[in-house]
Amino acid sequence: MTDARLRGEWLTAAAHDGLTDAAYRVLHNALMHCAEQGTDGAIAIRELRFLYPGVLEPAILDELEHAGFWERTADGFQLVGWATTLGQSTAEEVATYRRNARERQQRRRERVKQGLDASNASQPPSSEVITRDDQRDVTTNVTGDVGKDRTGPDRPVLAIKKTRAHDCEFDPVSGYCGCGRRNDGLVPEGTPANLGRTA
Repeated sequence: MTDARLRGEWLTAAAHDGLTDAAYRVLHNALMHCAEQGTDGAIAIRELRFLYPGVLEPAILDELEHAGFWERTADGFQLVGWATTLGQSTAEEVATYRRNARERQQRRRERVKQGLDASNASQPPSSEVITRDDQRDVTTNVTGDVGKDRTGPDRPVLAIKKTRAHDCEFDPVSGYCGCGRRNDGLVPEGTPANLGRTA
């Protein structure tokens, strides 16, 4: 399976934002279809049925063409800038990646078969004693407070002391907790995120 890339900047890009919902869906379904099929952005007319569940109006196809996302070809469409603007992997790159992965896996299987792969050996490869305090595989910039509430100017909410029975940070300025409760622990009326919750 090959995945299509949907770039984060497309969420606010004018070219994408200006598309109708149907054209937006067709474009992204086209990216997924072409990545999966290894067509490098080529879409045959007969494949358009995979891009939209309803009737695919000609106006949607024209909209994507006028927006510069694809061009008409003799037998369908070609997405413009498959490997550049759209940032997708070409079929050749995917084939190379898969071939390298197969070769890498084959070499590993051969090492295991010959008993040279220490990760699958039943006995440790050496008599070296390894304790739980061994730091060799730990990233050097990890500090001792990982996973703990880090207080400070970059995390001011966590610096506020928890003062109520439920486990939530209270903001003295607004009078509410992080979960939407007031200082007295009651859920304010009309708080959509907390409907049905009680103190």
